[in-house]
Amino acid sequence: IAVIILGKQPHPVAFEAAIELQRVIKRISGAKLPIYLENEFHNGHEGPRRGILRIYVGDSQTAREAGLDLSDLPPEGFKIMQTSFSPTRSSPVTHPRPPKNTYTAIILAGRDEDAQAWGWRGDRANRHTRGTAYAVYDFLENDLGVRWLWPGDLGEVVPQLSTVTVNVKNRSDAPKLPKRIVRNHFDFSVPASWRARAKLGGNYGVSTRLALEADTWLDHMGLGDSLPKYSVSTEGRRGWVEKFGKNHPDWFAMQSDGSRLTKEVFGRVRICLANPEVIDQIVKEADDFFKKSPDKIMYGIELSDVWGSYCQCPLCKAWGPTTSDLVARHWK
Repeated sequence: IAVIILGKQPHPVAFEAAIELQRVIKRISGAKLPIYLENEFHNGHEGPRRGILRIYVGDSQTAREAGLDLSDLPPEGFKIMQTSFSPTRSSPVTHPRPPKNTYTAIILAGRDEDAQAWGWRGDRANRHTRGTAYAVYDFLENDLGVRWLWPGDLGEVVPQLSTVTVNVKNRSDAPKLPKRIVRNHFDFSVPASWRARAKLGGNYGVSTRLALEADTWLDHMGLGDSLPKYSVSTEGRRGWVEKFGKNHPDWFAMQSDGSRLTKEVFGRVRICLANPEVIDQIVKEADDFFKKSPDKIMYGIELSDVWGSYCQCPLCKAWGPTTSDLVARHWK
């Protein structure tokens, strides 16, 4: 007998992870474990429930009483623990003495933080870092034998057990790379919805299902992104037109007619990549950023991904016959 317990005010990631844990365990054993908030489950009546295994998902007061400490984890890190403990909370008036029963608990928790600092969603960025979700996935894989081979129900392989027993080895882990992204080309947010609005046909429902299945599978694989919280993106030198367009037109891409493109192209700026003053300014802005924000780990110098209107000045052309040559030397 087991229950899943969330904190009194669970983080959205912990709530999602608890639902996923409940779903997969039901596929394994047929049993649907109830989910409680910690204040709903305890409520001072610990005694009659002493034989119930408690699975704490996410940070909570009771999980911390049982020994959970997330302060030493890196971004997106998680901990998996099995422990026995006696709650230190006082019982209500009807139970004036603190409970003395010892309970077995499994704790699946990680760092769940607001992470999104820019506009993309879906395959481009997470709304939150997902440490608790990774704890649940690790538990399901390494303690219960679940495998996610490809998106969808057919790709989810679960053991069939009438009784689920576990002996959890305490551990912690975290993604080794802060940015782990694979484009989800089933993403319905742009192509499928655009096709539907344009009345071009196609099965919008199928596209939506495939997109959600792919997103879920990518999440099971641990793909994610904590960089927006610890970095800044300056894609295409946004803002340079207003700051430098008037006094430094030579910092911007020369067009075939000899003019300088001192305006944005689809929200991005085309710069003269070979101009040494441009490179010095980018270095200066990066240096100023880290001095102002020493807690950050990355400053983006990525160029715009909008095609066309590249600089055609003699200096840029001398750097190589292709755009790749120009960009690679600029970054170097």
